[in-house]
Amino acid sequence: MARRRGNPNSVLELVRSRGFVGVTVVVLALVAGAMAKRWHANRTELLRREVLRMEARLAALRDQERDRRVRLAQHLDPVFLEKQIRRFGLDLGPPSEEQIVTIEEPDWLVNLAQGREPPATRGATDNLPKTAPAGQAGWPGSPALGATGRNEP
Repeated sequence: MARRRGNPNSVLELVRSRGFVGVTVVVLALVAGAMAKRWHANRTELLRREVLRMEARLAALRDQERDRRVRLAQHLDPVFLEKQIRRFGLDLGPPSEEQIVTIEEPDWLVNLAQGREPPATRGATDNLPKTAPAGQAGWPGSPALGATGRNEP
């Protein structure tokens, strides 16, 4: 038996010892490597195109945002608002008499405004008087105030 020289795991040793099968394995390995390299190059190109497309979209969205901010600033400008009011024929001015609604303040609020204090309580809302003092309808907790705390007919 002849003694083998060199590294027994080398490609040349495989080709010499196995013949056609060895050559086939080496060729298949080279083809597989070339296909993997081509796949990787294609994948890289696809990702590069996608990144460029996304960057272009981002730039377009930034431009739209800038345009909208400018338009918003223009729409908030008092001169622009006055032009729009005239354009649409809106007569903004004091309300007419039939649009004015007079709201009567509750008596307890009027009393507070005049410097009179409400009846003494211990600080809890459940301790408020259940009935209004004589001639003082509308104090907090009085029957004249409903569950909402407003005067109700």
